[in-house]
Amino acid sequence: KENARFALPNAAATRIVVTMNFRELLHFFRVRISPQAQWEIRGVGVRMLELVHPLAPNVFGDLRDELRSSYPSFFEGV
Repeated sequence: KENARFALPNAAATRIVVTMNFRELLHFFRVRISPQAQWEIRGVGVRMLELVHPLAPNVFGDLRDELRSSYPSFFEGV
């Protein structure tokens, strides 16, 4: 149903602001960077992980390596 937003006449851009701590971010990445996640939020998750990793490599490094090896196609072109 998320994809219907792009086809319906009332489709509109949505802006949101989100606040998360490290634990919540790790959970978000595990849930949203997966084949079961909707393609758009998966792309957002990948980009977010690539942005936060340099800021806290000790926190996000292992998960980033795990996700990159499990789903390499998700990280192509990032």
